[in-house]
Amino acid sequence: MIQNVKKLDVIDHDNICSYCGKNSLVTDYVTKERWCSKCSKVKKEELIEHSGNAGHGGSNGAGGGGKVVKLPINLENLNKPKVLKSLNIARIEIARLCQVLGSSKNLQQRGITIFEKGQKQKIVFKNTKCFSAACLYAACRETGVILTIKDFTKNSDCKTTKLRVDYTKIIEILKIKPKIMSPIKYISRIGSNTIPPISVIIQQKAIKRLEKLDGMDGKDPVGIAAAALCWECRLKNTKHTLKSIALAADVNAVTVRNRMKDIKKFYNDQ
Repeated sequence: MIQNVKKLDVIDHDNICSYCGKNSLVTDYVTKERWCSKCSKVKKEELIEHSGNAGHGGSNGAGGGGKVVKLPINLENLNKPKVLKSLNIARIEIARLCQVLGSSKNLQQRGITIFEKGQKQKIVFKNTKCFSAACLYAACRETGVILTIKDFTKNSDCKTTKLRVDYTKIIEILKIKPKIMSPIKYISRIGSNTIPPISVIIQQKAIKRLEKLDGMDGKDPVGIAAAALCWECRLKNTKHTLKSIALAADVNAVTVRNRMKDIKKFYNDQ
């Protein structure tokens, strides 16, 4: 593409970009677009140079001097450089997150595919990296991978509320169906992260208890899993505190306490 791009020599329009103010407007004679090499913005009008029969003389015998002709812009190509730039940023960010979070190549590719579909559907987003994280999170929820939204916010510059907004747009507009997450899936992760680690025996008892909690799947699964572990630890009179288990689950201690109340209520209603 570099061979097809050159500075526009015509003086009728200067090379100052109206978006970033840099003297960096260039013309691509393949796509017939004029865009900024600094910020990738495309001008609202295309400018191409017609040299006519240069060197052979026109109908009046004069040399064929160049002239600038304004053409209607192709709307499909209006933001092409920006779209390609955003996609490149998304690929890099999704690959980085997958490496940090230990996710598979398949999940990485699914996250990129969701981003591309979002571009085609013209989903509006303000921050490319944040939207990329939301696409990968959507891929996790779609495939049942037990990464939480906090796993993403802790490893990116995106705030929880913003990531939730982008995620909601993605699943609604692209018709993605998140899997209902069972609290049982989080038991091993929370138990091994607790200091000291919760024994496998107690983890198994927590799983058996959760299997009896019909109808609680999908309702704050991480909090419910932490509450079940805390419940069993108290029954066994271990040294694990509610606070230590909440910390391992990366949820608020109040959340764990409230989920324990839900468990207690369930058994009282039986």
